[in-house]
Amino acid sequence: MAFHTFGKEMHLNLSDIQDEVNRAFQRVWAAGARVNPFSENDWLPSVDVRDEPDRILIQAELPGVDLGAVDVTYADGMLTISGSKTDTGTEGAPAKKLVCERRYGSFSRSLPISHKIEPDRITASCRKGVLEVVLPKVKGAAGRTIRIEGQD
Repeated sequence: MAFHTFGKEMHLNLSDIQDEVNRAFQRVWAAGARVNPFSENDWLPSVDVRDEPDRILIQAELPGVDLGAVDVTYADGMLTISGSKTDTGTEGAPAKKLVCERRYGSFSRSLPISHKIEPDRITASCRKGVLEVVLPKVKGAAGRTIRIEGQD
C-alpha cells in the first residue's frame, strides 16, 4: 500500500503497521497508564526545576535507585540524568507477582538549561531518594536595562 505524504511516497506493509501497534499496546499494558507507551524507556523520574537568582536547582525522584547506577552529565546546555533501577525482590525463589506497580529498568531524562552555567561548580547530592543537582549561574549573566542615547 502506498501513501503520499509531504510529497514523498511511502510503502507501508499492513503487517508492519500491525506489529508496531501491538508493540505500543504491549508497552501500555506492561508500563501502566502513567508512562508514555511510545517511549523507549521503562520509566522516567519526576523532576522539579527551579530558577533561583544565583542558580538552577533540579530535584529528581529516584526512590530505590542505587546511586552507583546513576550518571549526571552536563554538556552544551543540556543536563542529563540517566541510570537504571533493578527489581530487588527477584532474589531467591521465583514467585508469582500478585501486584506490580513499581517501575524498573533504564531511564534517561534530559533537561535543557537556558542560563549560562559554571560547569566546574555543578554539584549533586541525594537524600531520602531525591537527587538534587545545583547548577550555579555565571556571575554577571543577569539581564540589564540599556539606556538609549540619541536626540529627539
